[in-house]
Amino acid sequence: MVLAAAAPAVAQTTKPKKIFVDADAEGMAGVFHVTTQVMPITAPRYQENRKLITGELNAAIAGFFDGGADAVHVADYHSGGNTVAPLELDPRALAGNSI
Repeated sequence: MVLAAAAPAVAQTTKPKKIFVDADAEGMAGVFHVTTQVMPITAPRYQENRKLITGELNAAIAGFFDGGADAVHVADYHSGGNTVAPLELDPRALAGNSI
């Protein structure tokens, strides 16, 4: 005789995995001179800095989604929200400076 007991299926609810990224230029890879790269917006290497931070954010966003994130929110808090190049940011992320 074989006895089998089946436990009732328990509905598991999982919360969405949401990631918040506070983007700021200081401490970012590739920044080695704040005066010429980061401050002010007219710094000689500022456009290079924008490419670096946007590229770094895109790599992080891709990694978050690859790791199972459901939503990624990016806030650009450096220099009034003028550092990240929004048109070059991964379109899966929600971006702004007041999220």
